[in-house]
Amino acid sequence: MLGNNGAVGAASVASAQLSADRTALTVTLLNDAPDPRPAIVTLLALGNATVASATATSLRSSNLAAANTAGEPTNVAPVRRDLLSVDGTTLSVALGSYDFTVVNITFAPPLAVGPQ
Repeated sequence: MLGNNGAVGAASVASAQLSADRTALTVTLLNDAPDPRPAIVTLLALGNATVASATATSLRSSNLAAANTAGEPTNVAPVRRDLLSVDGTTLSVALGSYDFTVVNITFAPPLAVGPQ
């Protein structure tokens, strides 16, 4: 769920991809609104798996119109982010204005979901 005060925002997008070996989940979060928003990722059907680690990386620039050039190749660059919290099956991260964040989650043991 993305949104302010628990409400899903129209300018918020999320997607997820589970690795073939079921040990990692990549979640992409987009806030294309001018206001910061909280993002809460709730993991369902974990079975006996637990979150072993979770990291977040955002593409950031101080200027929304910034672009990378040959002379300044790091105007828009990935920045490692702190997750606000990891509590069992819930991960929280604060998305900034016009923010694109990728959250990488690893599980131990692998998830037992979908076709085996």
